[in-house]
Amino acid sequence: MASKMTSKHTIEARSKATAAPPDYEAAYRELVLAIEEGDPEALYALGTSQLHGIYLAIDQVAAVDHIRRAADQDYPPALFDLAVCFEKGVGLEESSSAAFELYVRAALAGDHQAFYEVGRCWYYGIGIAANQRLSEVWMEAFERRQNSNGDANHWAAVAGK
Repeated sequence: MASKMTSKHTIEARSKATAAPPDYEAAYRELVLAIEEGDPEALYALGTSQLHGIYLAIDQVAAVDHIRRAADQDYPPALFDLAVCFEKGVGLEESSSAAFELYVRAALAGDHQAFYEVGRCWYYGIGIAANQRLSEVWMEAFERRQNSNGDANHWAAVAGK
């Protein structure tokens, strides 16, 4: 379930895109090299750029293809975003059952927000028969994770990190 390590090309793409001034063409070339190495983070970065029109023209079909390829490697943000695409029918045919399955996979891969979305799906019967008790279980898990992350952030701030 663990993703590959981030490619040096993805790191370089991030550096070029956030430099002052940014060099988006060089960042894109680095992403392409990282994708050739199979880096899910690079696939996800390219897909989200295409999905939202950030630095690239909007192309929902190509975006979903890149995001799906990253999700196939269990990259948590890609699993989550692909679930959203299925739920809303963005770049592919709407499927609430596929969305639910991907939200569960994203949660199990460590995506915090996915816990909430799984609870919401159980509550409203999105992609699965409604079940209030299971909704509560997932919502409680979401809150526990939120509180533990908040505690970690609080203590990191206190420690000056």
